[in-house]
Amino acid sequence: MQMRHDERQEPGNSDLPLVSVAIACYNQAHFLPTAIESVRAQSYTNFEIIIVDDGSVDDTAQIAAAYPGVRCIQQANQGLSAARNTGLLYSRGEFVVFLDADDRLLPRALEVGLLCMQAYPESAFVSGHFRYINVDGSPLSEFPQNQVQDHHYLALLRGNYIGMHAAVMYRRSIFEEVGHFDTSLRACEDYDIYLRIARTFPVYCHNEVITEYRQHGANMSGDPTFMLQHALGVLRRQQPYVRKDPARKRAYRYGLLAWQAHYGERLFERAAQRRAGGNTQQANQLLVAALRRTPLYAGYHIAKWIYGHGYGLLYRLSSPAMREQIAHRLYQISAPPVGRVRFGDLGRVTPVAQANRLSPDLRIDQHYIETFIASQALYLRGNVLEIGQSGLLAKHQGPRITDVTHLALGDGQDAETLLDDLSCADHLGADSFDCILLSDVLHRLYDLAATMRTLYLLLKPGGVLLATMPGIGLVKPSASEEAGYWTFTRYSAQKLLEQVFDNEMICVEAKGNVLAATAFLQGLSVEGLTPEELAYSDPQFQLVVTARAIKYPVGASVFEKRGEQGS
Repeated sequence: MQMRHDERQEPGNSDLPLVSVAIACYNQAHFLPTAIESVRAQSYTNFEIIIVDDGSVDDTAQIAAAYPGVRCIQQANQGLSAARNTGLLYSRGEFVVFLDADDRLLPRALEVGLLCMQAYPESAFVSGHFRYINVDGSPLSEFPQNQVQDHHYLALLRGNYIGMHAAVMYRRSIFEEVGHFDTSLRACEDYDIYLRIARTFPVYCHNEVITEYRQHGANMSGDPTFMLQHALGVLRRQQPYVRKDPARKRAYRYGLLAWQAHYGERLFERAAQRRAGGNTQQANQLLVAALRRTPLYAGYHIAKWIYGHGYGLLYRLSSPAMREQIAHRLYQISAPPVGRVRFGDLGRVTPVAQANRLSPDLRIDQHYIETFIASQALYLRGNVLEIGQSGLLAKHQGPRITDVTHLALGDGQDAETLLDDLSCADHLGADSFDCILLSDVLHRLYDLAATMRTLYLLLKPGGVLLATMPGIGLVKPSASEEAGYWTFTRYSAQKLLEQVFDNEMICVEAKGNVLAATAFLQGLSVEGLTPEELAYSDPQFQLVVTARAIKYPVGASVFEKRGEQGS
């Protein structure tokens, strides 16, 4: 192993926690500059970059040498686990992030990780969300990810909810407790370490997108046979720890099914592609691999394959008359006959709750609002301005909040201040609040552009705006402000916030699906749906839109601006 250049150079501000970013690189010098620049562009500035050149035969070392302060450790090719262990060995930070050379961090990745570590100091690691990018760095469709709020070990047994290693920030000391990455694993070494840590220590998951996962032909995850073998192998290592716990045992069995379904489907799809391309031998090999490695789901996938491709083969060999019959049969299978849909209790023109005078404990839209606020506990701190539902914040108020001001609109009660709108609120003072919480307020305000300017001025630098907006809503037959002026989509909320906030400081999400929207419009409560039904998000049915935006001066750090060095 050989150390290259500038080993003793110290990072910038030693009064702040040091974060080590270890970048593993094997023959990916063409991606490496982008990965390095993504770290150098971080809003949090006290970091070190360690490049682990794992036996590359390209110019990885020369590229690393071009960046002052970057350390490069060269070693013979030993695999990803060994490269991560080398990065850990040479790291000096209290916290560690592992980045692959073909991926990149978003500007607030380190800052968000440290904020979470401050808010949840018992956590061994914190994780966030990622998005896919193309080989040229252009965005691909975002991968839907859920924020796991508790029972993280059970969630990891059911599947790797983290998905991308760069989305994790570790407390460096945890490796002294659980050991390093297992060098016998050629893949899924990150999944293995997550399970080993979460089995014993608390961890935390936030919902901010902090990193980008590049998709290209050389991705290790692109080989379903290889990945299935290692994912199941890592999961089976947990057998001794799940046998005596029914909940763990159920989660473990679910994980076995889930991994087989995930990669088994890819195997069958690849077999179909090979057969369609005329490569029958390779298609048969993939089918045999699928049967051997996914026995629990093989029957389902075989039936699916026959449905999708067997009919196609029959269609090509048949006469025109037979083709018409096949097309008609496929339609019958895939779509219910006209007039045969059974609406049951929902077959009425008035809502169920209105007809039965139900009084649900918690409306479905309110569930999404409160879940969002709970997930943003990290940002509920300092001097908070609550606009809208007075008392909602009290359910989630933590020790980090020092003062709360309530603001009601129109005829609101139990508030310190009453305003007709938010187009002008100069008397509250510019740069006054660390956090502003708006719960279902924006749709009641006509001049949204002026409102955004006011909210931005009220926030301190580094302050956070948290807002919820109705997507699919009920229109009340009233002239009062309760009727509202607008409904929102994820796109319209993003464009609204971009008028005053920097694009990279905005995170907008949509919650809901067709079942949740139907239940909401019928006036039903959350008790009528399962947690899984509520958690599923379908962009076609945006019941509630949530947004977080940060007033963030370019080039400054929240830690430096507010002097929160580890406090």
